[in-house]
Amino acid sequence: MIFVDMQNNYDRIGCSGSVVYVEPSVRMTALAKQRIDRRNVDFVKSMAQVPPTTVFDVVVTQYLLDMFEDEELDFFFWEVGRRVLPGAKWLMVDFYPKAHKKAVW
Repeated sequence: MIFVDMQNNYDRIGCSGSVVYVEPSVRMTALAKQRIDRRNVDFVKSMAQVPPTTVFDVVVTQYLLDMFEDEELDFFFWEVGRRVLPGAKWLMVDFYPKAHKKAVW
């Protein structure tokens, strides 16, 4: 899961923006660190490590939602929903939709 905090509406992160890269897997974090420019990236293992006042312009989740139980998924949508700014974009890529859940925030 990647959260992007962009300043001044840059098309890209720019020098004043930042990325929070949430990944519980040590192996996947190591691969990401090898492949990307890490200057403005904070790598954390869970959302619990992100200060509660941090908000985001963009959220990217890849192959993540099927890993949650229903109750955890509800909390996840609530947590993301309270951390995004009005008009934020969420790019969600997943292969297992939860038919009875709505991604509403």
